Amino acid sequence: MSITTIRSLAVNCPLCNRVFMAASIAANTTSPLAKTEAILVSEFPTVPRDLVHALLVREVTQFEAAKVRDFVPLLAAKAVRRRLHQEGDTVVLP
Repeated sequence: MSITTIRSLAVNCPLCNRVFMAASIAANTTSPLAKTEAILVSEFPTVPRDLVHALLVREVTQFEAAKVRDFVPLLAAKAVRRRLHQEGDTVVLP
């Protein structure tokens, strides 16, 4: 994976100014995490893309030590979806 295909390994959340170490989310749309982010953004059009991204990154970081990573995008998306359904665009990152 080249540096140009990586969005970021350390993601600085624009909302809380915290840095999240995350699995790389490729800038191209072939990455499962990039596709997951695009799906979430389309499902929640009133929520800013940066917030969706920050929430997704936060969930992905919880699976960094997982031995099986195939389901990480699915599990992270489920958690983000649940949180956005509960809180909408009023989500506040700690």
